[in-house]
Amino acid sequence: MLATSRDRTKDLFLEDVVNFLINSDISVNTNVKYTGQSGNNINFEILIGRTKTTSAKALKLVNNPTGNAYKEPIFSITDVRSFNDEIKFYLLANDLERNISPSFQSAAEGYNITLLPWSQKASWIGQLRLA
Repeated sequence: MLATSRDRTKDLFLEDVVNFLINSDISVNTNVKYTGQSGNNINFEILIGRTKTTSAKALKLVNNPTGNAYKEPIFSITDVRSFNDEIKFYLLANDLERNISPSFQSAAEGYNITLLPWSQKASWIGQLRLA
C-alpha cells in the first residue's frame, strides 16, 4: 500500500510539472529513455527538445529530496552524460512539503547538475524555454 501511495504521489508531481511547463509554452516529452555508459536504459521523466540554437534538456524529478535520495538521479545523469554531452541535465526537486536536504544540494553541486526547486519555478522557468 505504501509503495502505491508513493507512486501515486510521484505521478501527481509529474503531472503538475508537465502542466506547468505546457502552460508556460514549453513543449515536453515524458518518460524518455537514454542508454548510459553502463549499458542500462535510463528514464528521464521530462525531455524538452533541442533546436538549432538550444540543447535538449532532460529532467529527473525527485519528489522527496532528502537524505540519500540524490543517489539514483545523479547516477542516472552522470551515466547518460558520459555518452551524450549535447543534453543539459537538471534535477527538479519537490520542496513544497519538505526542504531539500543539504546533502542533496551538495551532491547536485558536486556533480555540476543544475538543481531546480519546485517552489522557485517562477525564477528558473526561463532556463528551460527554447529561445
